[in-house]
Amino acid sequence: LMSAAGGLVQQDGEVTYYLSPREAEKARAAVAGGARLVAKTLDEVYFDQTARLKPADSALREAKTIPQERALVQRCSTPLFCIDGMQTTATESGATSLPIFFSKAELLDFATPVYGARAEDQVLLTDLPVVVSNMVQGPAGLLRDARFFP
Repeated sequence: LMSAAGGLVQQDGEVTYYLSPREAEKARAAVAGGARLVAKTLDEVYFDQTARLKPADSALREAKTIPQERALVQRCSTPLFCIDGMQTTATESGATSLPIFFSKAELLDFATPVYGARAEDQVLLTDLPVVVSNMVQGPAGLLRDARFFP
């Protein structure tokens, strides 16, 4: 899992990791006396039971635009977006993967040159815990070979 997340230690000692750098900076600026913003990879914070992941507000709004028939989950706490059948190939290894995005807008920027106007109608919604579970435990299928894109 390699996607950047920004952490912010709040007054109660809880560490919040923002999946949006912009929102992390805004939260840091709002802390009286200042706070230090530290970038961490998702694999460093996801399995930390003392950390709280904060999805981007924009991703939560984007998730509401996906019709239920294209949602791979009933409930979504940390939205992720993908297009079934879209594959990327790593230059070095030749390994293929399913690109997963934390932002529907970024997915569409990536997919529109390939899919054209129909990209919007192919976006699927899933949830971070579901993807991580599939990556770590299986089963084989759509989400097993996911790769996070910024």
